[in-house]
Amino acid sequence: MRRLAILAAVGATALAVATAVNAAPNSASTSLGGVPTSGQTLNVTFTVFGSIPVVPYEYALQNTCVYPSKTSGHYTLGQHDAIVTWTDSDAAGHPRVTMPVYLQSVPSGSTCKVSLMDNNTVVKGSTVSYTVS
Repeated sequence: MRRLAILAAVGATALAVATAVNAAPNSASTSLGGVPTSGQTLNVTFTVFGSIPVVPYEYALQNTCVYPSKTSGHYTLGQHDAIVTWTDSDAAGHPRVTMPVYLQSVPSGSTCKVSLMDNNTVVKGSTVSYTVS
């Protein structure tokens, strides 16, 4: 009986490890909802593709901007907001969410990039670079 229990535990562990190893990380696409303009809010839509479930607070929006060169050097501004609720899905059922990027204090001419983060790792295919007008 004890041998059977050990064999069952080893089998269950092997199955769990094999499932985790075979699951490829999710990828994503990002689309900007308009022209990035200084002093405005830009809506950014992320769509996640893959077999790993999307859960609250696991993903976050990250936006980083480098200000145009001035006599005193470069300045960097960032925004990092957790995604609490996935509010939508595309026609194929992939989770989708639209998040605001705040450009109120970002001067015209700044170069920025927005990405979807999964536990502080950039999700493949999610980074979009843009220039603020």
